[in-house]
Amino acid sequence: VRVTGVELVDDPGGHELAWFQDGDGLTVSSRPRAGDFETDRIGIAVYRIRAVEAERPGELFGPTATTPIPLAPLLADAHPGDIVQLGDGRYLGPATVPAGVTLRGLGANRTAIENALPHPRTVPDPPVVTLGRSSRVEHVRVIGAASRSTWFAPPTVEIADDHATLLGCTLDGSASISGDDVLVRAVGAQGVVATGADRLHVSRCHLTGNRWDIGVELRGGGGQNIESTEFAGHLCAVRLTNTTGSTVRGNTIAARWWGVHVDHSEGAHVHGNRITDTMRAVDLDGGTEAVVDGNAVTDGDSGCIVEDGASNCEVYGNHWDRCRIGLLAWGALGLHHEDNIASSLLEPEGALITGP
Repeated sequence: VRVTGVELVDDPGGHELAWFQDGDGLTVSSRPRAGDFETDRIGIAVYRIRAVEAERPGELFGPTATTPIPLAPLLADAHPGDIVQLGDGRYLGPATVPAGVTLRGLGANRTAIENALPHPRTVPDPPVVTLGRSSRVEHVRVIGAASRSTWFAPPTVEIADDHATLLGCTLDGSASISGDDVLVRAVGAQGVVATGADRLHVSRCHLTGNRWDIGVELRGGGGQNIESTEFAGHLCAVRLTNTTGSTVRGNTIAARWWGVHVDHSEGAHVHGNRITDTMRAVDLDGGTEAVVDGNAVTDGDSGCIVEDGASNCEVYGNHWDRCRIGLLAWGALGLHHEDNIASSLLEPEGALITGP
């Protein structure tokens, strides 16, 4: 509405009030002086606002359709190489993108896919979108049923086949991946869980947790690359369990307990990450031949921990600032470390602690 006047109720003097209306709303910038009119003993002033319906502003795009459109029929006749272009509005899953087909929206703020299944349900929801072999999903928002209050977000997108791509999407939940050679790029989500996925590439994503979950969890597989991604609000930002030859590089991390947790993995490379406000920035827990180099850690408890029989690991060229300790080697075998810089530690003698 457009305000045309503001006046004080029961004001016998008809005093003029100062007011203005802008994009933030209506502001009455002056009150009547005491004694100008009858008020109750706690000084409440009551105003009358006159308004008319405002002229609708011009729009670059028309109103979004309010009736959801079933997605599965739009994909039913698609063949490898086809592009299924979605418009403004809401679409209903669950749906599977056929092999070799590209499903493309107009952006996460304009094209949304949600689950059509009734709620509440007694069984977990299936993924809203499932990607087939060599398929792509681009520039859509995928809406799941679970809120961020759940400890582990159920997957809203599932990639169980090889060579699929998830690009420029926003997920209200997580992505579950078991296919090989999968690319996840420029995605906003709660997390990514990969099981036995070889050569997974996660880059330029923004992952936000609920303080109890894991940002990227790699279970088995090898050759994965997690790079240039922002992590915030997770219990553990990146966890590698029983992986081989995986790389965690150039990420920005703030997590409650672990920044990068390398758990009984072989040949992991943790390089060039910026980790702040995290209890254990890098934790090598068992495994062998991990390399931790060029990371900048500030305002945490431990810069790097090598423990539980981790063997033949290299820790060099890291910078640990305003942490409690720098490097803790506890039950480490054949550890090589050099050229690390520890400054402003809370324990002045804590640049290197070994044991037991």
